Amino acid sequence: MPHSMRSLSKEDTAENAQKEEYSLEAAKCDHLSRRRVQSRWVTLADTYGQHQHRKMGCQKAPAYCDAMTTDEKAEKEKFNVTQPLQRSEGSNVNADLESLLFFGPYQIAVFIVYQVSTFAFAFNLLFLTFVGWEPSWDCQATNETVQRVNSTLADRCERLQSGQCTNITWSHVSFSSIVSEWNLICSNRSVLYMIITIQMVGLLLGAPLMTHVADFCGRKSALLACLAGQSVCGIGTGFSHTWQVFAVSRFLVGFFGGGLIPIAGVYLVESVNRSYRMLFMSFGGINMGFLLSACMAFLFQHWSSLTIAASSVGFVAILILGFASETPRWLIQHGKVEQSRRSYRYILRWNRKSSEQMNDDEWEALLSQIRRPVSKRRSFWHLFQTRKLSLKTTVLMFSIFTLNVITTVLMLSMTDLSGSIYLNSMIYGFVLWGSAVLSGLLDRFLRSVGRRCMIGSLLSIVSVCLLAMSISKWLESTIHILESVFVFVGTAATSPMWVSLTLIILESYPTSMRSIAAGFSSIFSNIGGVVAPQLLAMAQQWKPIPWLVLAFMSVAFMVSFMAVIPETKGRPLVEEIDDQHKPQLISKEEQHV
Repeated sequence: MPHSMRSLSKEDTAENAQKEEYSLEAAKCDHLSRRRVQSRWVTLADTYGQHQHRKMGCQKAPAYCDAMTTDEKAEKEKFNVTQPLQRSEGSNVNADLESLLFFGPYQIAVFIVYQVSTFAFAFNLLFLTFVGWEPSWDCQATNETVQRVNSTLADRCERLQSGQCTNITWSHVSFSSIVSEWNLICSNRSVLYMIITIQMVGLLLGAPLMTHVADFCGRKSALLACLAGQSVCGIGTGFSHTWQVFAVSRFLVGFFGGGLIPIAGVYLVESVNRSYRMLFMSFGGINMGFLLSACMAFLFQHWSSLTIAASSVGFVAILILGFASETPRWLIQHGKVEQSRRSYRYILRWNRKSSEQMNDDEWEALLSQIRRPVSKRRSFWHLFQTRKLSLKTTVLMFSIFTLNVITTVLMLSMTDLSGSIYLNSMIYGFVLWGSAVLSGLLDRFLRSVGRRCMIGSLLSIVSVCLLAMSISKWLESTIHILESVFVFVGTAATSPMWVSLTLIILESYPTSMRSIAAGFSSIFSNIGGVVAPQLLAMAQQWKPIPWLVLAFMSVAFMVSFMAVIPETKGRPLVEEIDDQHKPQLISKEEQHV
C-alpha cells in the first residue's frame, strides 16, 4: 500500500474516533454549556483552544450543536434584555451609567444643588419685577399738593420736570424698590428698563461662555464658579448706593447666573437615573424658585436686604458641591478613567451601596461601551455638523425661543391684575409649580406619557388661550376675569413644557456637546426674553397684535417640533453622534417605569 494511502487511512481512523468521542460526550457537554450561557457574559469568553474544540464539536455533532445553539440564543437574549450594560463585543447597546449609581443620599444632595441653582436664577428674574415696582406718589408744589387721585400721571410728571415740585411723597409702600430709592419715575424710568436690559445682556454673554467652561473643565468646577460669582455679586448689589453701581452689579449677576440653569441641569442629568430626572425637575426647578422668591420677598420687604438674603443661599450649594464629585460620565469621556472609578466608588459610599459595586471585569466592560478617545473640543458649530443634526438644532432653538417669548408675555401681562404684588407673585409661582409637579408624576408613573406627547398636548392648550386672548382684545371685552383665566391657564401649561423641553435638549445631544447645546439654547431663550417686551409694545398700535403673533408662533412651534424631534424618554444618554442611530436595549424593569 502506498505511503499516502496509509496516511489517509490513519487520518480516517482518527476522524472516526473523534466522531465517536463527540457523540458520547455530547450529552455531558450540554449541561456544561447551559451553565456557561447562564453565567456572566464576561466569563463566556473561552480560550482559543476551547473555542476550537467547541467549533470542531459543532462540525462533528450537528444535532448537538443545533440544540446547544438554540438554548444558548434563548438564554443570551434573555440575559441581554435583563442586563443592558452587559453585551458581546460589537454590539451597539448604549450603557446607562447613571443607573449604576443607584438612588440615595447623593442624588438628594445633587437635587439640593440643582434647586438652589434654579432658585438663584428665578430670583434674579423676579427681583427685577419687585425693584421696578412703582408705589403711589404725590408731587408737592409750593401752594398745593397735587395728588395722584386728582391728577393724571402726565400732569405729575410735567410738574416734576418743570421744577414745580419741592419733594416727592411716597404712599402705600408695601415694598421698598429702587424706584422709590432713586426716584426712577417719569423720564427717569428709562433707567429701570436700561438696568433690565443690562442684566439680560449679562445672561446672553454668560450662558455660552460658562457652558463652554463646563465642557472643558468639568460640570462641578463650572457650577462652583457660577454659584460663587452670582452669590458674591448678588450680595454686592445690596450695598449699591447709586443706580450706576447697581447696574454693574446686575450685569455681573446676569453673567454668572446665565450658566446656572444649563450647567445645573447637565449635572443633574449625569448624576441621576433617568427614571427620576423628570420628577426632580418637576418638584423643584425654576418653578419652585419663583414660588420661594415670592415668599422671600414677603419676608424681606426692602430691595437691599432681599438681594443679600437670597444671594446668600448660594453658599449652601457651594458647601454641598465641596463634598460632591465630578460626574463619572464626564470623566470617562475626557480620558480620566481612574478618577471616574474613584468618583463611582465615592458615590456608592454616599448611597451605602459599596457592596454592589462592579468588579474589575465589569468595570472594563462598561468602559468598553462608553469610552471613546479623548473628546475633541466642541463648539456651537458642531451642533450643525450634519444635515439631520442641523434640522434638529434649528427646531429646538426655535422651540425654546418661542416658549420663552410666550412665557415672558404671559408673566408681564399679569401686572395688570389687581391685588397685592406678593399675592399675585405667589399665585404665579404656585400655578407654575403645581402644573410641573403634576406633569412629573404623570411622566414617572405613566410610561405612555412621553416628552413629545406632553409638549404637543400642552402646546395645543396654550394656542387656544392665545387665540382667545386675541379675540378678547379685538372685541375690547370688559370681562377681565375671563382674561385672567386665559393668562393663568396658559401659564400653567407652559410650566411642564419647560421641563420636558429642557430634558429633550439635554438628552438629544452626546456628552461632548451636551453643555454646549444647553448653553446655545439659553442664548435663544434669553433673546426671547428681550423680544417679548417689544412685542407687548406693539399693542399700543393694535391690542390683538402680540396675541395673534404668539398664536401663530405656537402653531409653528407645535408642527415643527412634532415632525422633527424624536422621543427621548427611557433611552440611555448618547455618547457620540453616531450612537443616536444605533439600536438601544432597555431592561424590563425600566420598561415598566
